[in-house]
Amino acid sequence: MRRLIPAGLLCALGLVGCQTLAAGKAVPASVDMSDPQTVSRLKAALAPVIGRANIEFGPSAAAQTTLLGVLPPPLGPLETHSTAVPTIFDVVLKDGKCLAVRHDTRAETELKGVTCRPVQD
Repeated sequence: MRRLIPAGLLCALGLVGCQTLAAGKAVPASVDMSDPQTVSRLKAALAPVIGRANIEFGPSAAAQTTLLGVLPPPLGPLETHSTAVPTIFDVVLKDGKCLAVRHDTRAETELKGVTCRPVQD
């Protein structure tokens, strides 16, 4: 009976190892926010994820950015304050696909038609 426990443990670890090797590693990437077509495609890809038809990106420090901040909806006519915060996404390359990874849920969304470039450390 004692020999079955180590054998079972090794088998389980082997299966977990196979799964982690099969999945591609996400590499930080950047997108060109100075290109209007890229911005349009980003909005089209992220609007369904956010749950709004019209979204706006917050300002970024550079035209080539690795973070996308989607601003909350604007205040209504009777509102003076809001506690809403931007929704933040990391831009990554994984298995040859450009993805946006949402910070709060870690959900991945493919950015179809968007060119990502890997970021050099």
